[in-house]
Amino acid sequence: MGFWYFLTLFIGIYLLIRSISAYRNNQDSKVTIFISILLILFSLFMFTPWSVQLIDLIFS
Repeated sequence: MGFWYFLTLFIGIYLLIRSISAYRNNQDSKVTIFISILLILFSLFMFTPWSVQLIDLIFS
């Protein structure tokens, strides 16, 4: 499972760097930045030790 969290983290970082470097103040760049931040936050959340208990609590 850790592989997928690293992959999500690196995709988020790549999208963030790509959208910031090509930022032209249009709606697509803003959506890409928002999605990349969500991916980064999700992967960092999944790396925390208590994320398993929280997801189990939510889905049980």
